[in-house]
Order: sequence, then C-alpha cells, then structure tokens
Amino acid sequence: MPSISQRVEEHSISSSAALTSASISSPFGLPLDPHELKGKALTTPYNLLLSTNYLLSNTIFNYKLPGQFEESENIDNILSLWANLQRKNLNKKTPKIHNLDIRSGSGDLLFGYLNNAKEHEHISVVLSNAALTHMEPVLLKYHGTYNSLPISFQVSAVDFNSQNGNLVSTSAAALSVARNLKLPVLTSFNGVEAQHFSIVSSVLAQLKVANVHLFDGLASLKTNQTIGAVLPSSQIDEISKKLYAALSDKIEKVHSTSKISLALSELNKILNTNYQPFEQYGDKNAETTFVVYSTSEQTVNLFKQIPKINSKVGVIVARVPLPFETAEFNKLVFKNSKKLVVVTEALGATNSLKLDIQASLFFDGVFIEVVDASYPSGVEFGATQLESLLNQHILTSEIASAGSFFRFITNDNSRFIDVPSKITHSLSLVPDLNIKYRPKFDNSLNAGLFQVDLQVGNVVGNRVDVTFVEDAAILNKLNVLKDLKPSGSVLVLGAVDEKFDEEKLITKTLSTKTKQLLAAKKFNLTFLDLNAIGDEEGTKGRTSSIAIQVAFWKLAYPELDVAAIVTKILQAFGSEAELLAAVIAEEVEKIQEIGLKEIKYSEDWLKLELAEEEDVPFAEFKETSFKPNPREDFIDETVVKVENSNQVTKKLMFKEAYGVDTALRPDLPVENFIVKVKENKRLTPAEYSRNIFHIEFDITGTGLKYNIGEALGVHGRNNPQLVDQFIELYGLNPNDLVEVVSKENEQIFEIRTLRQALIENIDLLGKPPKRFYESLAEFTKDDKEKAKLTELVSPAGAELLKTFQDEKFYNYIDIFEIFKSARPSAQDLVQIIPPLKRREYSIASSQKLHPNEVHLLIVVVDWVDTNGNVRYGQCSKYLSDLAVGQELVVSVKPSIMKLPPKTTQPIVMAGLGTGLAPFKAFLEERQYQLEQGQEIGEAYLYLGSRHKREEYLYGEYWESFMAAGVLTHLGAAFSRDQPQKVYIQDKIRENINELTELIAQKTGHFYLCGPTWPVPDITACLEDVLEKDAGERGVKIDSAKEVEEMKEDGRYVLEVY
Repeated sequence: MPSISQRVEEHSISSSAALTSASISSPFGLPLDPHELKGKALTTPYNLLLSTNYLLSNTIFNYKLPGQFEESENIDNILSLWANLQRKNLNKKTPKIHNLDIRSGSGDLLFGYLNNAKEHEHISVVLSNAALTHMEPVLLKYHGTYNSLPISFQVSAVDFNSQNGNLVSTSAAALSVARNLKLPVLTSFNGVEAQHFSIVSSVLAQLKVANVHLFDGLASLKTNQTIGAVLPSSQIDEISKKLYAALSDKIEKVHSTSKISLALSELNKILNTNYQPFEQYGDKNAETTFVVYSTSEQTVNLFKQIPKINSKVGVIVARVPLPFETAEFNKLVFKNSKKLVVVTEALGATNSLKLDIQASLFFDGVFIEVVDASYPSGVEFGATQLESLLNQHILTSEIASAGSFFRFITNDNSRFIDVPSKITHSLSLVPDLNIKYRPKFDNSLNAGLFQVDLQVGNVVGNRVDVTFVEDAAILNKLNVLKDLKPSGSVLVLGAVDEKFDEEKLITKTLSTKTKQLLAAKKFNLTFLDLNAIGDEEGTKGRTSSIAIQVAFWKLAYPELDVAAIVTKILQAFGSEAELLAAVIAEEVEKIQEIGLKEIKYSEDWLKLELAEEEDVPFAEFKETSFKPNPREDFIDETVVKVENSNQVTKKLMFKEAYGVDTALRPDLPVENFIVKVKENKRLTPAEYSRNIFHIEFDITGTGLKYNIGEALGVHGRNNPQLVDQFIELYGLNPNDLVEVVSKENEQIFEIRTLRQALIENIDLLGKPPKRFYESLAEFTKDDKEKAKLTELVSPAGAELLKTFQDEKFYNYIDIFEIFKSARPSAQDLVQIIPPLKRREYSIASSQKLHPNEVHLLIVVVDWVDTNGNVRYGQCSKYLSDLAVGQELVVSVKPSIMKLPPKTTQPIVMAGLGTGLAPFKAFLEERQYQLEQGQEIGEAYLYLGSRHKREEYLYGEYWESFMAAGVLTHLGAAFSRDQPQKVYIQDKIRENINELTELIAQKTGHFYLCGPTWPVPDITACLEDVLEKDAGERGVKIDSAKEVEEMKEDGRYVLEVY
C-alpha cells in the first residue's frame, strides 16, 4: 500500500462541479452528469451501472430498490436527477425514466409498452429480486416470446429478510426465475465489469435477446469506492456500436446456450479483456477445485487468493451460471482432478449449480466427486466462512491482506457521524490508493446505530485494524472484537462534559460480559478523553471532531508526524471552514499528550460472575435500512391556565352556573376505582439486592371486575414530602388553583390545587426529554445557564444530554436545582412537565377464588447513578411504600394472556421473576374449575431465577397446586445453585417428548412472561417440539412459520418487557 503521506493528486478525480454535496451515505457526492464518470472515479458500482444504461437507453423502467432513493425531497433517484437536468444520452435524447413500485402484474406494463414501441427500440429494466419474481407469472404467460424481446434486465441481488428484519444480498431467487424463464444470466463482480456488462446486456437487447445482468445488491448500491479504468461516454458509444456490428450477423446462428459466450468473445476482442463463462485460477491440474458462484466481489476475490497459498488447489468462478455451458465447463476439468467443491448460495435445500455440474460431467463420461458446500440464501460468505471451508477440504494458512480495514460505530444521530466520511475524503486525495467506504444502518439497536466499514488498499477478508466506538455502552451490546485483528485497536470516545474516571468506566460502564471478553481476547482499550482536551476557540467548534481524527490517524498510521496529521485534517474539512494550521498543530500535540489513555484489561475479569440478564449472546449488527432511524419531535399541545383564587373559587361555589362537575381523576380515559391495601409483603430476604413483594388490594364494594390474564393499571403518586420540598425550593404557593384543559375533551377544564397537581398529575420525578430543556431555556435569566441549556439541545451538546439522561438520571427536581434562575410561572411549569402515566402490572389472582381481592407481584426498580445516588422507578417504589389501609386509584386493562377456550387443553407456562404473576392466576382459575367438577388439562410450569433461597417466588403455592393435581409438572431453573448454569430453556428441553404431546397433539397453549432475553431460546425449543411431531408423522414443516401461526392463533403468547 502506498504511503498516505504522499502528495495530493494535482488533478481532480471527479470535478466538484459535477457532484452533488457529500453526505454520510455518499461521501464523494452523486455525479450530476453521466458523461462525467470516466477514468478514475470515486462513486458506487451501482451509479456506474446506472450511468451506462442511461447513456445507452431511450427508455428505462426503474423499479424501486432498497436504498435507491436519496433523502432529498427534490429528486427521486439519480436517473430522475439526470433526466430532470436534461442530461442527454448517446442518441442525443433525454431518456424517459419510469419510476415504478413493485406489484403483481409488473410484466404486463413492459409488454404493453413494447407492443407500441418503435422497431429496434430496446428498454432497460432496473429492478431487484422481488420485482423480477413478481414479473415471472406474467412473462410465463407469453409462451417463450419474451426470450426474443428487446429487454435488458439489470437485476440487483438485494432483498429484505422479513424473518430476521434485515437487508441481504441474495441471488438465489433471481437465478430461480431466470432458470424458469430460460433467460441467460451474466454476472458482474465489480464496478468496471458492471459497466462492461451493461454494454453487453444493452446490445443483446437491441438484437432481441432478452437477458439478465445480475450484480451484487448491497455492496454495489452503497459502497463508495475508487474505480479505475472507467470508460468515457465516447468510448461506450464506440464499443457498443462495434459489438452490435460484430454480433448482428452471428447471434441468430448460434445455439441459445452460446449467445452469452459469443458476446463475451467479441467484447474481449474489442477491449482486450478475457471474460469467460467460467474463469479458472491456479494450477489446471489441481486435485481439488472450488467451483464458485456469487455476485459478491469480496467472496470471489477471497477464492481467487486460494491458489496463491496452495498450489494443489484450483478455483473456477462461474460468470455465466445460466445457461450452463457444458463444453466450456468440462474443458476446465482435467484428469488429475479428484474433487470439485461447489460453493454457492442455495435456494432452500437445492444447490442448482452442483446439479448442473454433475449432469455436465455425467454426459461427458467424467466421474469426479462433487461436494455440496452451499450456504443459506441471504448469508454473507466472508473470510470466516472461507477459513472453515478450507479447513474441511485442504490444509492452508490464513489468506494475506495487502491493505487496512477500519470500522466506525456511532449512534445514527451522533454529532460525530460525519467523521468517517471526512477521513475518507482525506484518504481519497492520496494518489493510487484504493478506497471502499461502506455505510450501514441498524435501526433496531440502541435506537439506531450507524456503522462504516472503510477499506484502504487491496483488502481481502474482514479482519479489522482499528474500530472506533462512539459510546462505551455500545461495547456492552455489540461484540466489536469479533472481527478485530490480534494486533488491532479499539478506540472509545469519552463524553465532553465528564471527567475521565477509569475506575468508574470499568466498574459502572463496562458490563461483566464485556470485561470478560476483553480479558479473554487480551485486548486493551484506547480511550479518547474529550473532557481533558476541552474546546479550543480557534477550531470554531470543531475541537472534538479534530480530536477523533487525530486519534484515528495515530492508531491507524502511527508513522505520521504532526505536520502530516495537520495536513490530513485540513483536507478533511476542505472548504467547510477556514482553520489555521498552527491552531490545529497545537491541538494535535495536546491531544497526543493528554487526550489518549489506555484502559488495560485484567486477568481477574475472567473470574467475574455474570448476572443472569447478561448471560446472553451479544447482539449482531444487522443492516435494517439505508437511512437513520426516523425521529420526530414530540409537541405537547396541552393548554394550561392559572387564574386568581377568587375566579376559580366562584366556579367551585356556583357549579351549576359555571357548568362544573366533580369526578374521580377526570383526566384519565378509563374507568377508575379506589381500592385499599390489604397486604403488602416482601417475598425476598431483606438483605437481598432485589425487593420483590406481593401486594393485595381490597376491592369490596368498588364494582371492580377483572378476568384472567388482565392487568391492573396503577395511578401512582409522587411522594408528598418531596413535592413539599420542591414547592419550598421553588417558592410556589401550594394552594394556588390550577386549571388544566382535559386531554380527552378540549372543552373541559379541570381544577386542582398546585400541590395536588404536582402529587397526582405531574411526572416530577421523571426523566426530562430534550424538548423540556428547549422550553426551559426561555425562562432562564442567568446568561451562563441559558447558554448551557442552549448547548444541551444542540448537536454539540448531545453527549452532555446523554450524560444528564442516561448516566446522572436527573429528574425535573434535579434540573431546577442545577438551573436556579430557571423559574417558569406555575401555569408554565405544569405545561412543560408531562403528566404521570399509569403503570400496568399483571394480575396474580383469579376473582373466582378471590372475589373481593386483586393480587400483584412486583419488583422495586432501582439503580445507582454515576454520583452514587440510589434512583427508583416511580410507581414500583410508590407501591412498595404503601401501608395496609392506604387508598389508591386503579383501573383494569385487557390483555392477550388468556386461558385456552377448553378447560381440557394443556397449558405450558414459562415465567421469570415477576413474570410468574399471571400463572398464579391461571392455576387458581384451574383450581376453581376443578372444584366445580370440571375436567382440566395438564399444566406445566417453568420458572427461572438465580437462587432458590432468595427467589423461589410463590414456591408454596406451586407445591400446593402440585399436591392438588392442578399443576402437572414444575421445572424450576435456579441458575446459580450449582456449578453449571441452568436456565429455563434447559428445563424445557428436558421435557421435549412430553411437550410434543401437549402442544402438537393436544393443541396446548404456550405462555412466556418476563424479560425479553430468553425469547429466542424458548422459541427455538417450541420449534423443536413441532419438528419432532412432524418427524413422527413423516412430514416436513417450516417450524418457524408454524410457531408464527401459533402466535396468530393465540396459542403462543408472549408478554415480555
């Protein structure tokens, strides 16, 4: 790889006038003119493919692809952008772009257009797997005439995996459709080939040979990279004309299976290339040969490296999978070959390429072992999978890579989200340096994560040199070490407003699981202390961005001196800001001296005990979207007014005249009841860290009715003592009467004293959202406090806001103590703080057994903030403090947790912690049914906790139910009571045979209640149950689909949180 400190290119790779502005998805911008893409280009292979088709076509049908459309409201896509700018094609015309959605009958539109089209006019169709699949039934109706239609299908191998919720590159579906339609398929593996084969595809369409040009989906669409030897528009015109002339007299004379081969042969003569239907690498007499088909450039390049490290291994890359040319393939297989390993994506359980190869060899009298090494559709075949495959078939060493791989992970609304693109821009100015910038969005993790994979040089595989992580908390969710090289580095960003505290970072921020992983892999962390670096006025608000870039350059390229790093940073910002080199140089030295700190792992971390909720796999980064997670600002339109005491007193005295009524919590839209505490009993030992308690309410005479499985909504109150302290601190009159417009009816106002409103209605102890700080700034008199509030709601204050909300856990009272000059009036105060929300808890009793009672099982939610203060969940703490006889307001909420319609249907229940509450109610209901002489079905209960002594919740109830014949089986998993950890799913698997009968044969219902972490494992158990039953019946099923159908039928019920 060339040194990155070399001089900048004097000539621009792409004219700045020819590009749109850069973005985090397109760091080099989008080309504004297809004619400008030539020579060496910084763009995506997809943009190059579109530009070539734009230049060669008068009409393009563009079916919506994931990620195709940019965020700008003024342009639909790059094809429409060019057309709107009146960019001409090679025929001196502006192509007609038809942007279409995918729907059934899509093919009819194409036939309707072609029936009215001019002679010799061809069309380009840009689409994905899904669109081609929708076209298949229509094309089949035309009984083969589509083979001679002037259509060029440009198919992106991209799809959305609805089961896993992520975007995937997959070609299996497109190949299946092409096989059924007998359409030839030509595959490009990179940007240059995409341009060349777009020409071939277009010329074949002009000659009425309908064809499919298949290219990789995700990588082609979103990898911005250096692409050399891009053909200028004049050369595209010349090549297409020469190719048309060469093929026009020959194409109809050759067999349909050889049309693509002929086209490639003629293209090779024109371009001096060597494209073949099957391309061989390594020794032709190799004993073992890998036959590979993939649209992925990375996968193909990985296999091309194999012969370089093992001379006895050959590789054949299939470029034209359909039609399969027997003669072309067989001539590459020599007598010394002993084994062919066929690597491709399988559709279902079928490796079509393997079947084609076996048939080809058989008819030629060649008998060689052909091994199926297919991988599931939509799975990325990378370096890890290749190493595993090679270990199965040959002995080899690790494939060498001649480049560097960097990864950046930030929140997708981070103020530093553009740092990777700035670094990429700086690297792009180094001559002869290949760059690949691949952005990804995962909307499901951390409310939205953004990841950039940046490859510099000729990278092979996915081993990472440096990983940048914006937030240390991300380390607890993703295994960022998985792809890191043994010599790699992890750079973690510190908050601007928080002093570096190594002990706190290790003990409070990093999870036990993360520390164990670091120790096991022997990795230290590099910490960038933004607080110590501070903010230098001369950087014009860019100090933190500069600091991150400096840290990156020092870890990625330690040989760079201060002057070289300053140059890189000036290049990164470009014309964005006028920064002085001297100022940056001072910051570079300062950052190197005090900003970078090393967090060393400890061998003792391996001995730490995992909490049960941590003992789950790390989440996988899944590319779920091509855009950040959409966020909308909440607008609270509640109208509040405070009137003087005399005016409000008149309304209370003369109710009829003013239309005033008295009601119990009129602000709440549900029917409410006042109940009394009958019993409040802690179930866990007093010295135990978790306070789990059983509470009973007396509902005699209230009219409250509830059904099995329903939840009780509790309308909590703020602690009156804390409210009184706040009123005194704030200087308010607690007896001021407040009128608040009803959220249910804007014509109705509700009257309360201010103290009553703060206790019963206002979420005074809640976590303030960003909009609160925006509102509060307007009421702040002190200039410094106003500036800090303004910073909090700006992009620059994102880290400080995160500290306030997720580390300090400040509530509204805390904020008013910090910002002492912020004192909104009473009416404004009640308006800017949101109302208290009711909290629902699963009812743990049956009203048939307890006609005048309702029971709950609750854990007090508590945690310690970074200042060492104990914080509590508002409602659970309120309930735990209630004394016998105290009153509270409750309501009933329906639930999906219902018993089966027949009493004889089995029930299988799985509950963790307080998730056992509804199952106590279930078994009480079954006990009542049994007492009434009804026949009841089997009942299996599985429960999970850490220790039996501390958390055997309702243990005496379960044992009494067993003795009474209500409960058939009790599977208790106490994970820490034995050397090996035992979880609830382990107990379930012990009874697979019994559960097969209960669930599959007796149509039993399965219930899971508690935290979300065991859902995948328990769902897998249920799938095994259904597969076992299917095996016994001798049928094949899609167990995952069957489980989903159970959910829809109400037989698999999840109530998780």
